[in-house]
Amino acid sequence: MKVTGFIGMAAAAFIATAAATLGAQEKPARTVWDGVYTEAQAQRGTKLYSDNCSACHGAEMKGGPGAPGLAGPEFQFSWDKKSVGQLFDYAKMFMPPGQQGSLSDAQYTEIVAALLKGNGLPASETAELPGAKADLDAITILGSKP
Repeated sequence: MKVTGFIGMAAAAFIATAAATLGAQEKPARTVWDGVYTEAQAQRGTKLYSDNCSACHGAEMKGGPGAPGLAGPEFQFSWDKKSVGQLFDYAKMFMPPGQQGSLSDAQYTEIVAALLKGNGLPASETAELPGAKADLDAITILGSKP
């Protein structure tokens, strides 16, 4: 396409500026390697995990009879490239067995923070794992550092 004249050049400049502005507004992809929970949040989650999850999944999150490991290769394989929101949803819909959904959203979020810590993922100094589902969906679990 040939751009001629002042109006044609102005239109081309407007389109280029609009495209650059739209591209700049996109949120960068976040992963669990970006530090998405705090140590304090994971500590609260560890207490909740101990009270609600460890009987089946083990104190060290390595799994038990009929319960998968929540730390290590089994977790990384199962959740690689899925969102933190999917992990949150799974926990809320199915855990603890027979008492699904019995914890608050904040408690499930803190347990997820404990799972991330248990898998050696870095903590943030200030940013807690968000409670909003859309924000959790925007964080990708990666089994290995990008």
